[in-house]
Amino acid sequence: MSTKFLLQRLMAYLDGQVTGKDLVRTVDDIVSSDAVYETNKVVEEIILKYQDKMSLYVEDAQQRSEHPAYFGPVELRRIATELKRDLEAVRNCWDT
Repeated sequence: MSTKFLLQRLMAYLDGQVTGKDLVRTVDDIVSSDAVYETNKVVEEIILKYQDKMSLYVEDAQQRSEHPAYFGPVELRRIATELKRDLEAVRNCWDT
């Protein structure tokens, strides 16, 4: 897994080029494929922290209303912005 790839996907999402569902899937795929564990420990912890937060994203408003913990695009945008910021802050720990 390339941290640069994840950062590119985050920027594409924030620019409206990738859906929230696709962004969450990207992060989930990085974790489920164990690629996250091949990164620096600092980067690993950041990705796992945000993957956990993103897991409650529900794109559909009607489905989102089924549980108070679910959130939509506004909150996902905030989380994605924080993840991007945190990854950029540890740029020296990135894999290639």
